[in-house]
Amino acid sequence: MKSEKKYGGLEIAIIGISSCFPKSVDYRKFWQNLINGEDLITKYSDEELINSGVPKSILENNTYVKTFGEVENKNRFDYGFFGYTPEEAALMDPQIRLFHEYCWAALEDAGYSSSIEENVIGLFAGASLNDNWRLYTSGNANETSVDSFFLNQISTNQFISSLVSYKLNLRGPSYFIDTACSTSLVAVHLACRSLLMKECKIALAGGATINTLKKKGFIHKDGMVASKDGYCRSFDNAASGTVFGEGVGVVVLKRLADAMNDGDNIYAIIKSSAVNNDGSQKSSYTAPSVQGQIECISSAQRLAHIDAHDIGYIEAHGTATKLGDPIEILALNKAFGVGGEKKFCAVGSVKSNMGHLDVVAGVAGLIKAALCLKNKQIPATLHFKRPNSEIDFNGGPFYVNNHLKEWKIEDGSTRYAGVNSLGIGGTNAHVILEEACDIEEDSSRKEYLLLNISGKTKNSVKRYIDKLRLFLIENPNTNLEDMSYTLQTGRKNFLYRRAFVYKDLQGLLETLAQAELDEKIVKNMNTNRPLVFMFPGAGSQYVNMGRDLYLADPVFMQEMNRGFDLLKTLTNFNYFEIFYPKKDDDFTINKMLHTQPVVFLFEYALTRMMITYGFVPKYMIGHSIGEYVAACISGVFTFEDAMKLVIKRGELIDSLPEGRMISAIIDEESAKKYLNGVCLAAVNGDDQIVFSGSTQSIELLTKELDKDSVSWIKLHANCAGHSEMMNPILGPFKDAFSDIRLNPPRIPFVSCLTGAFITDEECLSPEYWVKHMRETVQFSKGIRSISSYDKRSLFIEIGSSNSLSTLLRQRKMDDVYYKPFNLVRHPKEDINDLQHLLERFGQLWTQSIDVNWKAYYQLEKRKKISLPTYCFEPFVFPTEVDPFLHYPVAITTDDEPSIEKEDINRDLYESYKVERPDLSSNFVAAVTDTEIKVKVIFEDFFCIKEIGIEDNFFELGGDSLRAMILLKRINNNFNLSLTVKDFFQKSDIKSVASFIDEVTWLKNEVEMDNEINI
Repeated sequence: MKSEKKYGGLEIAIIGISSCFPKSVDYRKFWQNLINGEDLITKYSDEELINSGVPKSILENNTYVKTFGEVENKNRFDYGFFGYTPEEAALMDPQIRLFHEYCWAALEDAGYSSSIEENVIGLFAGASLNDNWRLYTSGNANETSVDSFFLNQISTNQFISSLVSYKLNLRGPSYFIDTACSTSLVAVHLACRSLLMKECKIALAGGATINTLKKKGFIHKDGMVASKDGYCRSFDNAASGTVFGEGVGVVVLKRLADAMNDGDNIYAIIKSSAVNNDGSQKSSYTAPSVQGQIECISSAQRLAHIDAHDIGYIEAHGTATKLGDPIEILALNKAFGVGGEKKFCAVGSVKSNMGHLDVVAGVAGLIKAALCLKNKQIPATLHFKRPNSEIDFNGGPFYVNNHLKEWKIEDGSTRYAGVNSLGIGGTNAHVILEEACDIEEDSSRKEYLLLNISGKTKNSVKRYIDKLRLFLIENPNTNLEDMSYTLQTGRKNFLYRRAFVYKDLQGLLETLAQAELDEKIVKNMNTNRPLVFMFPGAGSQYVNMGRDLYLADPVFMQEMNRGFDLLKTLTNFNYFEIFYPKKDDDFTINKMLHTQPVVFLFEYALTRMMITYGFVPKYMIGHSIGEYVAACISGVFTFEDAMKLVIKRGELIDSLPEGRMISAIIDEESAKKYLNGVCLAAVNGDDQIVFSGSTQSIELLTKELDKDSVSWIKLHANCAGHSEMMNPILGPFKDAFSDIRLNPPRIPFVSCLTGAFITDEECLSPEYWVKHMRETVQFSKGIRSISSYDKRSLFIEIGSSNSLSTLLRQRKMDDVYYKPFNLVRHPKEDINDLQHLLERFGQLWTQSIDVNWKAYYQLEKRKKISLPTYCFEPFVFPTEVDPFLHYPVAITTDDEPSIEKEDINRDLYESYKVERPDLSSNFVAAVTDTEIKVKVIFEDFFCIKEIGIEDNFFELGGDSLRAMILLKRINNNFNLSLTVKDFFQKSDIKSVASFIDEVTWLKNEVEMDNEINI
């Protein structure tokens, strides 16, 4: 089906899926298990059951069924990622724990992050009643420092939605839903309604059910819902009931029109949904109702505006109970109302694979049906051999599909599926799905791509790199452009970062497999680092500079073309051919007549490109002609006026007799003795200066320098810039300003004439710009001026080659570690210009400078695609417990046995602390005894390493409830009675410690006075 299909406007797209089902860690493994016909129910040995606490007498009972649909690694939780302490995580309902991670993963699968998404996101979810866990936490309440009020919230299933909404910053509606077995499909229905009412732009819907009992298996009773043989034989004549399982399922939903417009990955389309209740039209409260189900299914079909004949698959509730299956098929027959002559609609149930997942059953069926539509296949319903004699298959179009089937349709038609979910108590839900249309891929691509990976820990980045590499090996047809786009625009940027530039899949796989990856994962604590743009002067230009970039980047090309057109108008020269000549030996670019406008245009175009992509300078500095770029970007000149000036500058300099310039390794003071007939053109560093003068005077100078063993090198310049040889053209150059409007600067930049930040008066004075051409370039002073403002500054060389970057690296006297980034390759480097630029983008990104990727891809129609999601730290916590036994809080990792709280010494507790997060404050260490004591309390409370004394409590993840808990610890440790008001006014370690010292001193003074009075 092609993308030209028209829709009615009420459709909802499923754009993200996240799940963990029995023996299926994610939806990809789940689908693979389905098409392979895998039975996902675990059969336990007697030994396993005895070890789990099942008495031998029960094992010998022939009605005891030794099966359960068990989820792997359900005891893992990355507590630090979500800002919980180990104690809180250990006492949190495991359903809520896992739901945190799978909601995060669902959003990532959709290509979104609630941390960076501006649109409102809603959450609609349910979780199973967990009395076993409530008893467990109640029994341990006296053994923990977790506040009883908060303990109640994190251990009660009804808080699952609001807790996750809080931690993931979901600002839309947040519903807890409980309609028993139909809960998660009802959640999907409510989420669709919320989206259509525009209460939110994106919605998550799903549920969680995790078994916390140590004992496994169940007792079969005739007439009840549990299977007698451990198999769920949906619709089969040997069916005796269902088996039970656990899992988590979440889908991400969005209005279809928005999803298509935003380039989202669409698994399937929700055409309609309906929910109702049986009322009293049935034999008992727990019994199903034919009429109730008919009305629900029919309502969904009417809303979908489709014919029953169009539906090719029904994912049924299919519990394999004696009463449930016959009633469900009967209701479907009557709702479809087409008779049984043609069997055109397959019916199946995922419960045959993994059992009944309680509140997750509905979304599990929805995920299966969506994947059927996505992959155009219908997996087998397991254990079906002969139809249940009580089911009226002759009365409708349904047949049980018991083998993997390719879902074929006639040309021009569309695949539709229905999903049924029925809750104990009579709440029915039915959803009709439509296959997603095929959207044409953007065939355009850049020759080189950038891959960005980040995590809260180094280990998470390492694991994700390996996870992504394996994914690409298994999915070699992955669209690499869309992969980079998805990771760049749909994932939060964390503290630890790694970037890769690649050309093709093979090259990327080789890079991802490199052993030294660990060393290149960058942790950068410095945020909001100011950018400094440096613009070099003439002399570093070369033929074909930036040619690859010109062909690859639309913004750079647009700005360059704008300049070419203006230069053609002003000079009648074809500057495109000067930049990119047809012959390699055409060096017109080096003639002074052209060098000035060439350098200006190239640097200006690079700057406009950088600003478009989010790199906005806080300061700028230009070397000689480079200052004109800084002034133009700052608004002192318009682009057109600046171009007129640099053209005139070039013409005037070209009219002068030839001169020479040399660079020498000598300091400014020592250089003064050589200024006989030559001038000091530039001071580039503490021991790096440039001499300028006539050809004859420079030749004499070089002999003196050789005599004094002073190293020097000839520069590629045939003029004597910034020397007295400029004097004859100063007057004519001033005249060029007669029709030029000068404006105050909007972005601060350094004057290379003074080495200080330029003033408004200087910018507005033509005399300044005349002197600027004649006097010494004070580049070294200029760099020192910027560094004195902020030593954290990042310097970016905006121009050809790396001349200014080299000068910065050579500086030794500023007490600053300079790490400059040059955007354009040196002419001797054999590397593609785009590859070089993207390497710099990656390096800047690892330094916490974020790229505006939406602007970078603005002319491309990129799509979000499903990729592996974040690798959480696998900390292990109690999950299966006996509530009547005492279990001290336990924390361990996935490769260690459980460790009781009493045995956790300081070193072990420290090992579970996470890295200090990315904060607005710089790290300041504790000094006083009180600061150190308060610091330990803060670090233990948040389970964070090395909290600084100026780090804000709320930015660390605190809130009003946590403030009361932490305040209680502080008061107990220091025997004080600080109030919440006191704490809120002094919410960092430094302020709290100072307040404690002050109160303690006053308290001691009063005690001393009392002793004296006595």
